Amino acid sequence: TSRHAVYTLGAGGALILFTLADETISGDAGEVRDRDNGLFLNAANEVGDWRYAIPAAGAVFGASLLTDDTRFQDAAFTSLESALYGNVLSSLLKGVFGRARPREQQGPYDFAPFTRQRSFPSGHTTVAFAVVTPWVVYYPGPLTYGLLAVATGTAVTRVVRGDHWSSDVVGGAALGTLVGVCV
Repeated sequence: TSRHAVYTLGAGGALILFTLADETISGDAGEVRDRDNGLFLNAANEVGDWRYAIPAAGAVFGASLLTDDTRFQDAAFTSLESALYGNVLSSLLKGVFGRARPREQQGPYDFAPFTRQRSFPSGHTTVAFAVVTPWVVYYPGPLTYGLLAVATGTAVTRVVRGDHWSSDVVGGAALGTLVGVCV
């Protein structure tokens, strides 16, 4: 539909703009990293780690089966399924793009496809948005929109920690959202 085309163009435009600003944003993020005590960064980082996010989504789905609320069960299952698909897709794309991470100090335009460089897209960000998006779709409202802030916190944390370029997390957010909506 035309709405999907607009979303795609918007995500592509954001990706281009953030790519152009990657070095500047990474430098500014380094200043924040130097001032932070690590507590927030570590907590927000773990939200998108598939080793925690997928089991947590599975536990919510398991708990949902103890209820008679089929909408809640559907949302929980879709969240789990989206996290799994998002994790697999981001891992595959990382290998295809082969982008160097900021900490490797090779610059944001260093791509070596099918190598060990694995920055684009951010897997943590993909999984965080993939887990949250189904809840927003099934239960639109202030509470679930607030969950998007949690996923965004994961994205920001990945940049501040020097693990990703800003365009990596924009790509991960777009991929995670897309998977969450499509599933």
